[in-house]
Amino acid sequence: MSPRVHRMLANPRFKAELDRSYTVNRDYDIPFVAGYSTDERTIYIDRHYKKMMGKFDTEPTIILHEKVEKSLIDCFGLRYQSAHHIATHVERDAIRAMGIDWTEYENFVEKQYKIIGHEQVRKVPRNLDLTPYRSEEHTSELQSPMYLVCRLLLEKK
Repeated sequence: MSPRVHRMLANPRFKAELDRSYTVNRDYDIPFVAGYSTDERTIYIDRHYKKMMGKFDTEPTIILHEKVEKSLIDCFGLRYQSAHHIATHVERDAIRAMGIDWTEYENFVEKQYKIIGHEQVRKVPRNLDLTPYRSEEHTSELQSPMYLVCRLLLEKK
């Protein structure tokens, strides 16, 4: 990561934001595995996400990714794509520090993403932050009929 990114990650305001407590909610359909609320108090993980990779619980690293991503957007005004890229690096470093193979982890999460991505999105929280779903990367994916609920939410905002 660049020196600029290291400065952002070391910034006291960013660290304070990252240390805030969040509620984790697994009761909804969340496009792309996980997301966060507009009030910054809830991290949503798709209700169908199977968090156990053997004996390793992947949920804490998914939560870390979401917290880093949201904190970077809120503290520094980063665009979603940049925040997501940095959050993925932080997640990878955390996985490697635990002695878990990154490729194995990434394949596990990707498999979950594909399974969840093929399910009909029916139950989406009203306060899901839709910023990530407005990114250029996800716009074409949202054209699918499976994401009708999410598209309708985007149109209301």
